[in-house]
Amino acid sequence: MNLDYYKGKRGLTSTGLKMIALITMLVDHIGASIVERYLFANGIGLLSLNSDTGVTFMQVFDVVLRIIGRIAFPVFCFCIVEGFHYTRSRVSYMVRMFLFAVISEAPFDFAFSGKFVDWSHQNVFMTLGIAILALWIIEDVLPRQNFYNEANKKIFIILIYVGTAILSEVLRADYGALGIAAICVIYSGRMRGRQKAMAMGDVILTIGNLLEISSFLSVVLIHFYTGKRGRGMKYFFYIFYPVHLLILGVICKYMGI
Repeated sequence: MNLDYYKGKRGLTSTGLKMIALITMLVDHIGASIVERYLFANGIGLLSLNSDTGVTFMQVFDVVLRIIGRIAFPVFCFCIVEGFHYTRSRVSYMVRMFLFAVISEAPFDFAFSGKFVDWSHQNVFMTLGIAILALWIIEDVLPRQNFYNEANKKIFIILIYVGTAILSEVLRADYGALGIAAICVIYSGRMRGRQKAMAMGDVILTIGNLLEISSFLSVVLIHFYTGKRGRGMKYFFYIFYPVHLLILGVICKYMGI
């Protein structure tokens, strides 16, 4: 399938998709930071089917926010795949992801743990950077090596996927190995249709968490994707991530949670 198949349609540009992902991510992070820290601070805990203490409004509110937020990551995965395909410099693209992973880590830790340094979980830019590393090695590095040929192509690709998936788990990056797998599946399947590739990525994410079932709404969004870039707001999306996390952390601090 031609990668420009959707061009000419009316619908969502790449910028439009990112805005939807950004808004749903914000909703998710409000739940994961403010609401969940409030629940734990007050000894309530998350909603559980095995709970004997009843269900509170805040527990249900948290679940609703997190379900809405499941749309964000797969859409960002799709945008990363599109960006990798169309970018002028894949190396610069990858370096930018890792740079913002470093910039965002302290705000990320502050928002979700109340500390500026917490090695238990790394932000999503780390996941995206590792995924781009895998794609870059497969598309740009391996083909230039003397030992690389069509006969062992699949073996090398599998090794790269597995290696970067393990790396994401070792670094405890957001979404871990399943996040890397989702991005790689979306990328490898895009020639057979973006919606099918998106659906396969959602299947992988749902394996790790049934709440990810709402991520399949991303397939509907991709249906309306025009293949166009839209207005240039590239650095807005990068900067928004650490800034909104810092603000959420400040709000939690102000609330005493």
